[in-house]
Amino acid sequence: MDFEDMLVQAADHLESGRYVSPYRLVMVDELQDASQARARLTRALVAQPGRHLLAVGDDWQSINRFAGADLSVVTGFHDQFGPGPTVHLTTTFRCHQSITDTAASFVRKNPAQVRKTVVSVHDRPIDRAAHEGVQLRTVASAAEVPRAIGDFLTQLRDAIHGGAIVADSVSVDVLGRYHQDRGLMPHAAPPEIRLAFRTIHSAKGLEADYVVIPNLSAGSYAFPSRIADDPVLALAMTGGDTYPHAEERRLFYVALTRARRGVLLISPEHNPSPFVTELIQDRLVRDVGPRPVATPRPGCRVGVLRQRSGCNGHFWGCSTFPACTYTCNTPPGPGERPSVTRSTTRRPAF
Repeated sequence: MDFEDMLVQAADHLESGRYVSPYRLVMVDELQDASQARARLTRALVAQPGRHLLAVGDDWQSINRFAGADLSVVTGFHDQFGPGPTVHLTTTFRCHQSITDTAASFVRKNPAQVRKTVVSVHDRPIDRAAHEGVQLRTVASAAEVPRAIGDFLTQLRDAIHGGAIVADSVSVDVLGRYHQDRGLMPHAAPPEIRLAFRTIHSAKGLEADYVVIPNLSAGSYAFPSRIADDPVLALAMTGGDTYPHAEERRLFYVALTRARRGVLLISPEHNPSPFVTELIQDRLVRDVGPRPVATPRPGCRVGVLRQRSGCNGHFWGCSTFPACTYTCNTPPGPGERPSVTRSTTRRPAF
């Protein structure tokens, strides 16, 4: 018997009348982490007349489906618990508005989630430093990530010494999608920097002055993850919504919103995460170089343009070829139209 079995048996006792709860008010926090068994027990606790339920949750932070969490407990709240008033808590006291706007614009695209607008009490950057908000740095390979993080820490140190950051020290959390991302950490940090590594799941509920997400690449052990759930585990998991990378998007939102002052995204220039591609296309991130990330394939959330050679010379084609045969003569910038929309006669010579 596991904990979920105990919840089910407890609900059985309440529903059958073998136990009558003396509690008139039931309060549930972190409702987005509730399983159907927990929802059933909660319904049973407030089924008698004169019982009231107060629940607090944020469906944008529903990231524990692997542990049985069911997003529909929040999105279908009134279907499960009956009618009642809903108050949207739309003010954040952590991030300033720049981070809030980027994170909210990214996560709210999923139509299955609750629509809301989030406003920060910090309508302007907290300090004068240029590294406030969400910025992107590209690297040639994973081997360059520790140095990129180290450069960022040095910038923060210099900003403290120069007065751009009004503080004696700042905290920086490096948030990895997996524990193995710890290997991307720099060997040391300046004494003014309180540096820590956490997985994004373990960082939920925490905060830091700055957040670094070090492995925004495409692939299996990347972000978003493409690792398939274990078939046995899948038997115990609730069905996910159909929006692409739905839970991974919410996980990215959680990572962004752990930061009070600024976020640094690190991405390989030739194999960027689809999330990076989307942020660039939507102009939600500031690119700080040193090289621009590969140009997103127009209209595609996965592929990027790479220079190829064919019988007619050099051209640009989608990285997902042969799944996508898109080509153009000149790579367009974000939001621009390509010089040639599509070619079906010229095939890349790979």
